[in-house]
Amino acid sequence: MKERAVFRSFLQGGFECSTHKLKTGRRLDLIGSTRHDSLAEQDYLRCKEFGILTVREGLRWHLIQPRPGVQDFASALPILRASQKLGIQVVWDLFHFGWPDHLNIFDPAWVDALAELAAGFGKLLRSETSETPFVAPINEISFVSWAGGHAAHINPYEKGRGHELKRQLVRAAIRASDALRSELPDVRLVSPEPVIHIVGEPDSADDIRQAEEYRMAMFEAWDMLAGRVHTDLGGAESYLDIIGVNYYDRNQWWNYGETIWLGEPQYRPFRKILQEVYERYRRPMFVSETGTEDASRPEWFAYISQEVRAAMQAGVSMHGICLYPILNHPGWNDDRHCHNGLWDYPEPDGSREVYEPLAAEIRRQEKGKKEENNMKHSSSVQHDLVCLSHLRWSFVFQRPQHLMSRFARHRRVLYVEEPVFEESGEPKLVSKVCDQTGVEVITPHLPEDLRRRASAVISDLLARLFRSKNIQNPIAWFYTPMAIESFPASVAPAAMVYDCMDELTGFKGAPPELRLLEERLLKSADLVFTGGISLFEAKRAGHPRVHAFPSGVDVSHFAQARCVKDEPADQIAIARPRLGYAGVIDERMDLELVAGIAALRPDWQLIMLGPVVKIQPESLPKAPNIHWLGMKDYRELPQYFAGWDVALMPFALNDATRFISPTKTPEYLAAGLPVISTAIRDVVRPYGELGLARIACNAHEFVDGAEQAMAFGMSLKWRERADDFLQTLSWDSTWASMNRLIETLLLAIERGEESAAPVRRNQQGEAAHV
Repeated sequence: MKERAVFRSFLQGGFECSTHKLKTGRRLDLIGSTRHDSLAEQDYLRCKEFGILTVREGLRWHLIQPRPGVQDFASALPILRASQKLGIQVVWDLFHFGWPDHLNIFDPAWVDALAELAAGFGKLLRSETSETPFVAPINEISFVSWAGGHAAHINPYEKGRGHELKRQLVRAAIRASDALRSELPDVRLVSPEPVIHIVGEPDSADDIRQAEEYRMAMFEAWDMLAGRVHTDLGGAESYLDIIGVNYYDRNQWWNYGETIWLGEPQYRPFRKILQEVYERYRRPMFVSETGTEDASRPEWFAYISQEVRAAMQAGVSMHGICLYPILNHPGWNDDRHCHNGLWDYPEPDGSREVYEPLAAEIRRQEKGKKEENNMKHSSSVQHDLVCLSHLRWSFVFQRPQHLMSRFARHRRVLYVEEPVFEESGEPKLVSKVCDQTGVEVITPHLPEDLRRRASAVISDLLARLFRSKNIQNPIAWFYTPMAIESFPASVAPAAMVYDCMDELTGFKGAPPELRLLEERLLKSADLVFTGGISLFEAKRAGHPRVHAFPSGVDVSHFAQARCVKDEPADQIAIARPRLGYAGVIDERMDLELVAGIAALRPDWQLIMLGPVVKIQPESLPKAPNIHWLGMKDYRELPQYFAGWDVALMPFALNDATRFISPTKTPEYLAAGLPVISTAIRDVVRPYGELGLARIACNAHEFVDGAEQAMAFGMSLKWRERADDFLQTLSWDSTWASMNRLIETLLLAIERGEESAAPVRRNQQGEAAHV
């Protein structure tokens, strides 16, 4: 299904609007310098010739609030009214590097004044337009705090106050956002920040670590706004609405060294940067600034367009590329003629010469985009998705949660858990919407005396629920064959999907009827997905359309472990070295192996995270150096991983682990940890074969492997190989591939293409052609 566009046009134009004061005391006003304020209508007509219907503009704060208590938006009205007249959508910057002379950016009054500007501008927009407004409270918090508070390159020309300034800017952005929302409840908040890549010297572990810490700092402003760090500032996820990524040809460099240019071996593809940002925040994104100077402009635009398309194909929610600036302008410090736009300085009659090589490249890219239009691959009907699972939604955040969260961005998703049995009471469904994902979690509550008839009772309850919610032909998604009898027979699913993430028949306490029910599900399903290669090989003979989707990984989430400094309270006092495990602790765990490792090296500490399930807690080995810390929230895991030296996967080799594809493997690697595992087939292949995990068969081999890992350390080459491999395993890519298969199936059924669509069967396995 094609994602709904956020902006009016994908290709956008940014009008340079910097208004900061130079060290000489002169104030820049690039809107005036380019005469865009007086030529807005002509400039917008030129934009429309290239299909540009969305632009970035900025307020000149120093003109609007020249002294305390005064607000005059006369300088903004010509641009606002020209955009309304010509149907141009504007993303407005409240603060673009400049502020009134009577304000001190470090004072609390500065925050108040920006909030006043936001409220006043909100009133103006409400009176002038009925369209959904788009506003960036502050452009590039990260850059302003570094350039103005650390490096003294721009106003306020301070050093050693970068962090203080960043906190002040975040505080102001939050206040301004609240002021905007008080006037414009439907306002879309845009947060443009620069993205970078920094490489350390390969032969210096300290330099590599410093480079990574510096690189990860690009997320700090977004994290502050979202309330993920420095919570005293008042941040919350709601303040992070649309993410703008500012990226130029000089945004990669050696740590404290030279620029890394496009084409050099160390250059990180832009698509990977976009994927990392998206995986971290899961927000709509656009390239809010990009460009270069002189003859390189067409080549750079072609590269950015190519990388954005690749990121979108990998599941990144990209909604535009903004050429910034769209007009050539005078340089900040020397008034030089910067040839970095699509159009040049204006002639006396208001005309502007177009830079034809860039114009030609824009036309080529637009033609290519039309050819790649994927609308023909999507069903015209919006189907709800009903997922029936044996796992609690609030349990360990794993495959079902990752995938259903992504489906919920595009369609209504109901997640039906296994029932809760109570001593008495009427059978009912308890519904709760997950605040973070929008997934509606449905939990059946049944009296104990209905246990034997649970499936039939749940089927009746779901049938009533579907009628009340007008759910008619949903996509039925199964994680357990046991649930096939709970799906209402009166409801015809648009498609049936069996996502086989585990071989449940091998688990402890598996119901004897599970195997027969899986045979029924395989006969009924239109698509079968498996959680690993071993499962794929086991299931492919039972269904004509089986697709392997090994465990994915939220790379950016776990990569936070590489630069986390604050340890959790229950781990900080534990000595080092530390060997850790995180996951469900059940019959798949080789407890004798854990005890053996601890006994061989009593000076090593074993950190064990996760819930204990289906085994008695008393059976866990006890030793002074084994620390059972219990279940942790998914969001906390990087903080724990940051304090480990080696990651362990001490799985038993039994029926329950024969087909597992542990999500821990890529998660540990994303955290930058060496991995040692027993010979689980889907770990041996590919991780062991690629040298990304050590395989050990007993406690002595685990200890030997850990000693080698800690002595050898993390080489840059090893990390790069691991990171490159992990890019193929993102949950966004997995979801996008699954969604394409589903949409292709639905479209084939919709068109009545029997050769393309599978033969559909009812739940008794009888053929039923569609």
